[in-house]
Amino acid sequence: MDEEERKLLQKNSPKLLKETKVDEALLSYFDAGGILSDSDLEDILSITNKSKRVSEFYKVIQTRSKAYSVLIDALKETRQSGVLKILEVPENQTPTVTEPPAPVVSPASQAVVKRQNEPPVKMGLSEPDFARGRRAADINSDDTVDFVNSMDPLNVYITKPKSRMNFSDDHYKLSEGFKGYALVLNITEYDDRSKDRGGAKHDTEYMTKLWSSLGYEVTSREGYFTLTNVLKILDDFKSKFAQRPSGSCVVYIASHGEFSTIQSSDHQSINLYKHVIYNFDSERCTELIGKPKIFIIQACQRFQTDAAAPDRRQVPIDHAIVCFSTIPGYVSNRDLYLGTWYTYCLAKVFMEEAHHMPLVKMLELTQDTMRNIIADAPKGQLSAFFHLGIKTLYFNMPPSS
Repeated sequence: MDEEERKLLQKNSPKLLKETKVDEALLSYFDAGGILSDSDLEDILSITNKSKRVSEFYKVIQTRSKAYSVLIDALKETRQSGVLKILEVPENQTPTVTEPPAPVVSPASQAVVKRQNEPPVKMGLSEPDFARGRRAADINSDDTVDFVNSMDPLNVYITKPKSRMNFSDDHYKLSEGFKGYALVLNITEYDDRSKDRGGAKHDTEYMTKLWSSLGYEVTSREGYFTLTNVLKILDDFKSKFAQRPSGSCVVYIASHGEFSTIQSSDHQSINLYKHVIYNFDSERCTELIGKPKIFIIQACQRFQTDAAAPDRRQVPIDHAIVCFSTIPGYVSNRDLYLGTWYTYCLAKVFMEEAHHMPLVKMLELTQDTMRNIIADAPKGQLSAFFHLGIKTLYFNMPPSS
């Protein structure tokens, strides 16, 4: 950055600090252009205070050559017209960046370490990927979708009831405190790097915070997991119920998928019924007999000619509900900035309504929320769920103090 550009930023510093939005979408351009190192990105994203983050961002880029031109391109691509006006840059000027860069991936506490020296990720067709205000690599021009450009990633919190909750005899009676164990397993990286699920890391954060806030002890895993890894994670998770009495169980699993299956990082099919759902039936997990079990599947469910049929078993699983991010035969959409559409809407509904609304009503409201939010999308999405003998379930929340 030359001296004149530096002076322009310094002159307008108060306005820039107020107007600039420094998030992963903006920083991805500096990552792709080699302006900021992984260490720089991590340091900036670790600052939670908005003003301090913006201040640190401008402080760093003023020391880097060619940073100003990348800044202008990034501001245009992320539609920060207010900042462009401050810098007196025509908003309709064609930016020099010709391809949307791969999103910045913040390291997760339990994620597999990201492999280094990788080319930018181009998403595969098995899970449509929508970038904020620009066309993703695998989407035709006719399918351009801006997933509610005014929305931001969720800050997950739980609304507390004003008084203690009352339940009838046909309701599950969960304690106000510990309710059980929850597994959040988000497969985001694959041997075929073109299949990596950019933006899906938001789902890990949403689900981990949501279920933890609702009173569950959460096992959260994100990254690269082979078929063997997945089966071991499920077995280890199931063994927790023998260690401590639990009132319920939650399993959230996300990946690419086909009808009744999901895909491991080494591209092996995982049968959702045999390997996941039926793994918690009354024969394989006696500790959960008569207790509610919630399965949430974030994956495409398109048909394939050799789709695996559900495992035919004599011992049924009951007191369960299975939730799918999309209906059979259809894809499940993902946004680089907000995460997957379904997980975003589900987390939003649960954090706002769990203090007074039963599970099934919240799942129905999640469907309505998806309809409203993505009403303008040329290819919409409808979630689905089905009961397996489950009764009315409230997440018994302690009242606000």
